[in-house]
Amino acid sequence: RVYEVDLSASALGFTSGTEGDSASIILVLDASESLSSSAFSSLKNAAERFIDEAVEKTAGEQSGNIEIGVVWYQGTQGSNTMDDTTSFSGFVDVSNTEDVWKLKNITIDSKVKYGGTPMGDALHRAQEAFTQATYEQKYVLLFTDGRPGYNGTSLDCMVANDAHSRAEAMRNAGVTIYTVGYGSAMDDSFSWKEGHSSTSTQNHGKHYTNTTGKKFLSDYIASPDCAFTTYNENDLAGIFESIVGSMGSDITIQTEKIVDVVDPRFNLLVPATGHETSVWKDKDGTSYRIAKTGDTITDKDGNIGTVVLNDGVYQIAWDNITVKNQSQGGWAASFYVKAKEDFIGGNMIPTNSSGSGIY
Repeated sequence: RVYEVDLSASALGFTSGTEGDSASIILVLDASESLSSSAFSSLKNAAERFIDEAVEKTAGEQSGNIEIGVVWYQGTQGSNTMDDTTSFSGFVDVSNTEDVWKLKNITIDSKVKYGGTPMGDALHRAQEAFTQATYEQKYVLLFTDGRPGYNGTSLDCMVANDAHSRAEAMRNAGVTIYTVGYGSAMDDSFSWKEGHSSTSTQNHGKHYTNTTGKKFLSDYIASPDCAFTTYNENDLAGIFESIVGSMGSDITIQTEKIVDVVDPRFNLLVPATGHETSVWKDKDGTSYRIAKTGDTITDKDGNIGTVVLNDGVYQIAWDNITVKNQSQGGWAASFYVKAKEDFIGGNMIPTNSSGSGIY
């Protein structure tokens, strides 16, 4: 039996404790009626997990600061005022335990869903809220289960143009915007035309553009490579945690070495050349042999790791590796291992041993 092993690492967090390495974050959360009760609970849980992760990120002595605010949005944009369709919690310093408790247990847990998806009002509220922000680095995480407005063609167009213009203005001002779209409505289309009125449904004319909810978020709202979509509510918490992990300075960590010690029940495989004895071929037909001391494993960036075999245990070491921030791709390497003859197997099989780590 042959297994592919994928290693990864990334530099996470806000470092140095300087203002430039701290961040102001706004969660912009959809509370429309279209969310099922179960999905709405999953959204609340994901938002609270996001806050918990932010608290963890600022726990170290060299960490910077994070403040988080929550914008809820629901109702009908244009028929109601922005004060009716949105609310903003104010910014909360995540080092303040009491304020974090209130943000999670009152602002988030007590929210009731109703109405439509006034996405333009939501981003307008976030844009205004950033005037109260403490830190230079600013982030938005926008969640929705629907398309903008979605209560009639001209209304959809008005809300879409408002949301697009607000997002564009924030991005141009240096705000990074993440989007999370949830549910089957992300694949449905709505009609609009970029450049039509963002404040009125009158005199719109024809709407020539049909855009899915997923494409609208990725192409018109989110920063590059910052749009996520899921059809499973159980994935929301993981996506939110992944996003908070990628926020922060684009820091890197210079390591002395990255080491992986392969579990002694496995042999390491490397490509075979010439007349070397092959023990396995991958799906592309590449032949592999049992590795020996002095062989090499190359990471995704072309850095060479050296193989050492000692008493039947393989170690791979990559020296002087720069580990990038998660948003820059981090660090990764892949290789194959083959179970030894006396390997029994099981459902959960660790493929590395103690001694593995970043040094």
